[in-house]
Amino acid sequence: MNVTGTYHFDHRIIINNSIFGEKEILMKVEIKYCPNCGSKNVKWVNPVMWSLWICYNCGYEGPIIIDDKDLADEIRKNYWKDNQKEE
Repeated sequence: MNVTGTYHFDHRIIINNSIFGEKEILMKVEIKYCPNCGSKNVKWVNPVMWSLWICYNCGYEGPIIIDDKDLADEIRKNYWKDNQKEE
């Protein structure tokens, strides 16, 4: 069976194959946020060490990660407010 696909930025995948024709699949992509600064610039660094995340904005390294946008927005607001006071 020959299958080809196209990925779109709005998390849709269009799959074409010779048997079923074209099908559209919607993907749910969960964005991860830093628990320290609320940034989306986080990466799961090593699949062998499944609990290690790194934030490339604030330098956070640890097992905890946030996937709630509202909570991340609140963390981000407080993080920048606290950092402005220190300057």
